[in-house]
Amino acid sequence: MNKLEATLEEVVNMLVVFEGTIKKDKPVLLMGSSSSAKKGPRRKSKKRLFGIRITPPGQAAEEQKTDAGRRSIRKNQ
Repeated sequence: MNKLEATLEEVVNMLVVFEGTIKKDKPVLLMGSSSSAKKGPRRKSKKRLFGIRITPPGQAAEEQKTDAGRRSIRKNQ
């Protein structure tokens, strides 16, 4: 390609070769660094014993409040 003097046929051949190499190139996709999803703190699992929900002592009052709110919402729908 550093040839300064070329005939018309040589220039056409160079262009054909150059176009062929351009068409063969596949598009490149650059990927940035991905950060992993951060998980929140894990809650203690709720266990059921014969259909009765067993909760840790500190969560019993909170669970009763949220369950009562859910029941009233379901009844209204």
